[in-house]
Amino acid sequence: MNKPNLSRLWLDWRSKNDSDGDVKSCSKEFIQKKKSCSKEVLQGLQPHYNIKRLEISFYPGSEFPTWMQMTDPLSSFPSLAELILNRLPNLEEWSLKWKEDDSLPALQFLQFSSCSRLKSLPVEICNLRSLKSLYIFSCDKLASLPHELSRLTSLESLEIKYCHSLRYLPVMGMQGQR
Repeated sequence: MNKPNLSRLWLDWRSKNDSDGDVKSCSKEFIQKKKSCSKEVLQGLQPHYNIKRLEISFYPGSEFPTWMQMTDPLSSFPSLAELILNRLPNLEEWSLKWKEDDSLPALQFLQFSSCSRLKSLPVEICNLRSLKSLYIFSCDKLASLPHELSRLTSLESLEIKYCHSLRYLPVMGMQGQR
């Protein structure tokens, strides 16, 4: 998507008949088709590198397209300050393939909410030098957080709620906290 003046983007997969994103009433065939084409659709919706806020909601895919793996984030989204991943019911993991230690240099706010199958957070998020706020809500399968979370030296706010499988929290000194 070549829209250099677009600073905020919200990608929402709900249909008008599906106000809460629940697809329980749909046939298995429809659900499978929706999952398989969603990755292709999201790939085609790659925002311009100037984007400052990106929210993805109700995405039914089990994995993200290549631009969300951010193989070269410094040239992909150097201005991204807020990333919100909301109600991604089939996402089990978010594979990041960052080559640089200082990836997404402007990212200050990261939220995972209602990602019911997400088992782990990518260890690469521990390299987010500007991250001030990390919110993790209702990620039922999340069992642990990365050991390296203490490397988030700018982190001021860490909020974790309703992650019932979470059994491990890394020992961290919240070095950026005042």
